Amino acid sequence: MPLDSLDPPKAATPGTSNTPISPAPARPGKPMEVLQARFLRAGPGALQSRELLTLLLRTSHGHDRAFSLADSLLASFRSLPHVLAASREQLATVPGLGSDGICAIKLAEALGILLATEQLPDRLDPALSNYNQVLDYCRARLGFKAVEELHTLFLDNRNHLIRAERSQTGTVNHTPAYPREIVHRALQLQASAIIIVHNHPSTDPTPSRADIEITKRLVEAARLFNISIHDHIIITATGATSFRDQGLI
Repeated sequence: MPLDSLDPPKAATPGTSNTPISPAPARPGKPMEVLQARFLRAGPGALQSRELLTLLLRTSHGHDRAFSLADSLLASFRSLPHVLAASREQLATVPGLGSDGICAIKLAEALGILLATEQLPDRLDPALSNYNQVLDYCRARLGFKAVEELHTLFLDNRNHLIRAERSQTGTVNHTPAYPREIVHRALQLQASAIIIVHNHPSTDPTPSRADIEITKRLVEAARLFNISIHDHIIITATGATSFRDQGLI
């Protein structure tokens, strides 16, 4: 089950603390072994976000501290996927979260991205029906970031992925894009095609006038070197816009 589909934490129901396995969120005092057993038996869908974070942090911060840190992280970053996508610097602002906990969170994010990479189709072609897997991969990489980032997927002449890189980091509502640098990197990697991806932290995937204009400039620059721009994807936590689908490329 995708992490962003998990229910938000709910208040514990009075009178249920003695129940060995309860759908209510775990709380300090409940044996961690019960939480772990439920996770191993029924999978992540049986746990809420707070409980998953607690399990993740228990080794680095201990039982009771892990519960309070999970609450603080969800209050600061809104959801579990946003916690995983937070930068090391942002995570360091959470009181009590040490370097071991930050490492555990970023490791969980890295593993999620690796899993999404393994699920990519063999060919990254906007014309194919499995293109939704490309959107899922892009969402895993940057759909939950707090600031805009521009990523580039470099493809060979059979539309196989050569490399995926972060090209630029911007602000909450803008990221720079430099066609010359992107094309230069494509030539270094001997790429025949490119897919550009950037996120909108606002959750609105509608292209801006600047998005459209820079895409046109990139298409023109790439054409000089016989490099195709297959698509420009704007990704959010819940949606996506394909420039190819919109007739903008």
